[in-house]
Amino acid sequence: MAPRKDAIKAAVILCTRALQAEIRNAIIKRKRKRRLWVRKWIYRRPTLGASNNLFKELALEDPVAYRKVLRLTREKFEELLEKVHPLIQKKDTALFVHFCQRFLMQSSKYCRTI
Repeated sequence: MAPRKDAIKAAVILCTRALQAEIRNAIIKRKRKRRLWVRKWIYRRPTLGASNNLFKELALEDPVAYRKVLRLTREKFEELLEKVHPLIQKKDTALFVHFCQRFLMQSSKYCRTI
């Protein structure tokens, strides 16, 4: 009976030590300071805006993410932009020019009334 008690006692001691090690590891994991893996351009979103400078920042800081977002390399994007730029460029209308000239001619009247 004595050898059986010794075997049970040894098994209990081994289980207790294993549990202690697991508990110790769990406590250490909880105490570790968590690190945030945030890219620099994502971190600056609240101050600079979500999309205002996104493509410029991605092109400069993270070319891999730039390619994932646009599905194009920067060179290909610039090439496409050169091709469509004349088509999408903002143009002045004849009406706009007319109102500007009229305002300039009559601006002295506006200044006198104020």
